[in-house]
Amino acid sequence: MPRVNQFWYKYTYMEEMLSNIAGARQVFERWMEWEPDEQAWHSYINMELRCKEVDRARVGARDVYERAVEFFGEENADEKTVSCFWKHDRVRVIFQYALKILPKEECQELYKAYTQHEKKYGDKGGIEDVIVSKRKFQYEEEVKTNPKQL
Repeated sequence: MPRVNQFWYKYTYMEEMLSNIAGARQVFERWMEWEPDEQAWHSYINMELRCKEVDRARVGARDVYERAVEFFGEENADEKTVSCFWKHDRVRVIFQYALKILPKEECQELYKAYTQHEKKYGDKGGIEDVIVSKRKFQYEEEVKTNPKQL
């Protein structure tokens, strides 16, 4: 671990141990501007969870996702990247975004997970939307493979 990261870890740990959560949060926020390694983000999110600040932890996770998409670009997004955020608080929006930008033929598991999510957490309209969307995709694929039979 680079020496700079060790400094930041110790500094945030000390602030948290002194119950200066606002100070620890401020240090983390400054640290995140330096684009630290993955472990730094985990530490920041875990601190928020230890403090029972679930909404702040979600914001941290959302930030990581948004930076990943920004860094890698939409053209390099894949199902695995998106699946890391299935349990995210804005998961519906993420699913819809991913299904819009990813090639349809690579999204079978994503459609399945989105359907399960909507069945578990969605309302009737959301469930119907995802099922119609999935059936539309299946129909379009059938038309591509057998255009004269349908």
